[in-house]
Amino acid sequence: MPGGGRHRFEFVGKEPPVFRVFVTLLFVNTFVLLSLDFGAEHFLPKAPPCQHL
Repeated sequence: MPGGGRHRFEFVGKEPPVFRVFVTLLFVNTFVLLSLDFGAEHFLPKAPPCQHL
């Protein structure tokens, strides 16, 4: 059946700028979220346990 199965992207020449921007934003987002998680774990003070529980 023509057109069946997964679509495969085929770039002739250079890839479109939108694709490069998307991949860059994906990596930046991953790096920022991982660094925030690391920073919050090591640099923010830990809250004392709640006495009302």
